Parts: sequence; structure tokens; C-alpha cells
Amino acid sequence: MASNATATMAWMIDALPETLQNQVLEHLQEYIAKLADESDEKLQEKSAKMLQSEIERLQSHIKMSQTEIEMFKSQIEKLQRHIEMCESQIEQLEELQDEFYWEKTFKDTQDQLTAAARRAKQEIAEGKAEPMDLDRL
Repeated sequence: MASNATATMAWMIDALPETLQNQVLEHLQEYIAKLADESDEKLQEKSAKMLQSEIERLQSHIKMSQTEIEMFKSQIEKLQRHIEMCESQIEQLEELQDEFYWEKTFKDTQDQLTAAARRAKQEIAEGKAEPMDLDRL
């Protein structure tokens, strides 16, 4: 259909005198240039709106990311406090384990210590013991 309209338009222009043909062609060229300018402006406006929309979307994502970062920081702080508590409990357990070890060691050697003390008393009573010379140690 467009080709029929174009052919009709060309036939009509050909029927006009040459000076009038030139005027019609100038008007058509101006009209086409104006349409192109309007089209460019609309395209630019549409592009600007799309860019603005994209900027707003990205800003929204940035805000969400910042919120998530703050949440992560809070979680990290909680984890650090929990780690400190765990380290403190580990230290307490190690101390208890150490105390248990020494209590068990003393308990297991109590009979031997008692026997050694009896021998020392007996040697003192029998005169076999000598005072300890700390300089010789």
C-alpha cells in the first residue's frame, strides 16, 4: 500500500510545474527533517527516562546492599562476642582439667607420699637423717 501511495504522490508532483515541484520538495524535506528532529527528541527523552529509571533502580540496590552490610557487621560483632565467650570457656576448662590432673596425681601418689614421710620420720628418729644443705643443691 505504501508503494501505491508513493507512486501516486510522484505522479502528482510530476504533474506540477517545475518551480512548484521544487517548493513541494522543499516542504517535504523540511517536514521530514522536522519529523526526524521530533523523533530524535522523543528518543532522547525516552532514553533519559530509561536512564533515570535505571539509576533509581541501582540506587535502590545500593541502599539494600548497605542495609545487608550493616546486618552482616552486626552478625560479625555477635560472632566475635560468641568466640570470646567460647575462648573464655576453653580457658576455664583447661584450668579445670589442669586442677583435675594435679588432684588425681596427688591422690594416686598419696600412699607413696605417706610412706615416704614415715620413712623420713623413722630415719630422723634413728639418727640416719642429715639436715639439708641448701648450698650443695
